[in-house]
Amino acid sequence: MMTRNEYATLIYYWAGHPQPERIPEILATLEHAEWTQYKKSDLPIAGAVAAFESLYPDRAQEWRKGYPTLHRRVSAAVGLSKECPEWTDFHLAQWFILSRESSIDAVLDRVADGGTVGMEAQISLQKLASDSTPFRKALEKAREARKLAMLIQ
Repeated sequence: MMTRNEYATLIYYWAGHPQPERIPEILATLEHAEWTQYKKSDLPIAGAVAAFESLYPDRAQEWRKGYPTLHRRVSAAVGLSKECPEWTDFHLAQWFILSRESSIDAVLDRVADGGTVGMEAQISLQKLASDSTPFRKALEKAREARKLAMLIQ
C-alpha cells in the first residue's frame, strides 16, 4: 500500500512518467488506505479513477470487479451536486493524469460561476500554478484560448 506522499508524487508526475503497471497498487491503496477514507477525498479519487479508466478502457471492468468498494465509492461521488467544492479536485486529478485542457476548462468554468465554489476553485488554480510549471503553462494556455474564443464571438 502506498503512503499519501507516494500516491501524490506518482499522480503529480503521471503525465510525463506514466506507470500503468502500478495502477492496481494505486487502486488498492485508494480502496483500503486510511488516509483515503474521508468524504472530501471521494471526488479527487473519482477523478483519478475515471482518468485511469479513460486511458485504459480495456481494463476498466477488471478494475471495477477487483475493487468493488472503490467502484461503489466512485459511483456515489460522481452523483454529488456540482456545487460540491471537491469537483474542482476531481478535474485537477484528471488533469495530472490526462493533461487535457478540458480538465482545466472545467475548473475555469467553476471560477466563472463565482460564489464560494468559484473562489475556492480560483485559489486551487493559483496554488497549483505556483507549485507546478507545467500546470501554470497549461493554465495560461487555457486562459488565452478562452480570451480568443470570447473575441471571436
